[in-house]
Amino acid sequence: MGLLCNASIFSLLVLPIVFLVRGYRIQFRPHIILIILVALYLIGQSALLYAVTGPSLLMSSLRHLVKVVGVPLMDLALMDFVLNDSKARKRLLFTDDTGAATLVTIWATVDLILFRWFRWYHVMSEPGHDATNLLSAAEAFLSLVGSLLAARRIDKNTFGMDRNGSAIKSGQVTLATVRIGACAFGALLDAPSIGLLLYVFSLLLLRVLFPPTLKTGAKDT
Repeated sequence: MGLLCNASIFSLLVLPIVFLVRGYRIQFRPHIILIILVALYLIGQSALLYAVTGPSLLMSSLRHLVKVVGVPLMDLALMDFVLNDSKARKRLLFTDDTGAATLVTIWATVDLILFRWFRWYHVMSEPGHDATNLLSAAEAFLSLVGSLLAARRIDKNTFGMDRNGSAIKSGQVTLATVRIGACAFGALLDAPSIGLLLYVFSLLLLRVLFPPTLKTGAKDT
């Protein structure tokens, strides 16, 4: 049972990153600045959530507000900056076709190292079913898929286009609304994994109904 559980965790936690690295031929060394940026951001985010932890109703409400609204908006804002600011793209050595995948791969890798790997490492040799780390791995996988879908949409919707265009603003608002709504649903059920699953499903549905468009107006295939 322990071996099967660890294999499942590895498949959800590590293999998706490996496939992205090999599929897009991503190299980490040229993106040291981005790695540091993402690490500092995730550590700061964790510190913020810890700072609003407390037994009082006020602190509990504030923590839920940060998790449901603050974190999603900050995540999308960082993605938008990294993918669409021309100076940032140049500094981070992004190419037009792999920027989103590179960002999400580095993001998932840093998250794995900082918050998930060592917690799993300390119990991977124990027999039995490791429900906590299996759920964490499932959440990491859903988060990676959702982040990749969102990053590709942000990249395709805004890169090389008028930053004040109504279509771009509408796309940004839609992404933020979908993310916040999914987080709120997960928080309501006290099941973040359900919220992430809803987020991924919503982004897939959004991609089918309203495909991202390039500067020329052609649909992204």
